[in-house]
Amino acid sequence: ALTYSSTNVSLYLDGELATNDPGGLSVWPGAAVVPNGVYFGSDTNGNFLADGLFDWVQAFGTVLDSNTVANIFGEEFLDIEIMPWNIPYMAPLDSAPSSPGGGSYSFTNAVIPDVITGPGYLKLDGAMPNWTTNANAYFVWITNVSAAMASSNSMNLTFSINGGQSGYVYDVFATSALEIPITNAVWAWVGQGAAGNTYTFTNIPSPTETIIILGTPQDSTGDGLTDAYKLLVAHANTNDYSTDGTGMADGWEVLYFGHIGISPSGDPDGDGLTTFQEWLMRSQGYNPANWNSFTNSSVGDGYQNYSGDGLANLLQAFFGGNMLTNNPAWKENASGDGLSDEYKVMVGLNPSVAQPAPGLPAYSMNPVP
Repeated sequence: ALTYSSTNVSLYLDGELATNDPGGLSVWPGAAVVPNGVYFGSDTNGNFLADGLFDWVQAFGTVLDSNTVANIFGEEFLDIEIMPWNIPYMAPLDSAPSSPGGGSYSFTNAVIPDVITGPGYLKLDGAMPNWTTNANAYFVWITNVSAAMASSNSMNLTFSINGGQSGYVYDVFATSALEIPITNAVWAWVGQGAAGNTYTFTNIPSPTETIIILGTPQDSTGDGLTDAYKLLVAHANTNDYSTDGTGMADGWEVLYFGHIGISPSGDPDGDGLTTFQEWLMRSQGYNPANWNSFTNSSVGDGYQNYSGDGLANLLQAFFGGNMLTNNPAWKENASGDGLSDEYKVMVGLNPSVAQPAPGLPAYSMNPVP
């Protein structure tokens, strides 16, 4: 809705105030409007086409307040949403592939979060003209938007990121169907861009409505996901480090599984370690989605040695230790017979007495004929 008067101009999108100008409308329609009428979607000669889909247009003789706008939208939104010719335009968009960085993923606050990063579907076209920086790095907006067909079944959307500051990157999200509130919509992360540049969001399936919005680098919990990503894509709590209550960081779950809500007791990679155990070992790069997290090793993560005491992770419990703590006691051998004291206690032997282990098969140095 667009409301205007001599003291205020307000633009509402989906029933919510998007922006306003308290200075009011300074240029009013001329006298020709009364006999000729008002044109929507083009000028009076059919030029300057809006290239958009109008379901319907309503005009009011009075300035509507925000509550009235919200109520009207709420009453009519369902009718617009279920119109059959709108359905093809509301197909969900897919998120772009991320190019995460940060090495060991410390999951602490950073200007550039670790988990969802990279250009994604965005192609850098170059610097925008007349870039306006802002003292607040998080005050950014989209401008210079244009759309063009890329092929018979895809289109490109070009835009610039204005405001903000250099040294920051900003997430770009897209949806094909808005909801109330906007965080209820199905949003896709399409890439990151720097302020002062022009980008093209390429190969959008057509026909698909595309609404884009910027997200700032703010990461309130330091879990590796920006607040904007958690609100729009993950639908998670921006003030909670572990939204699902598992103790595992939201960003860590998204990094390896693509979403939040991973069972801490599961073992999806079959390496013998639970997902939560691999979360506790994250400082060494344990990957809960790969049974062998280390390219220079031929054994699975269960038989690595996180604590550095020489005993495989999965054997620690058998020797009275745990895989997170260095336990040198497992190697102690009071009798000097080569069998650790921990092992002797485990099989019922006296650790102070030197003796062979029970049940070992006899062997001969002579070859079998």
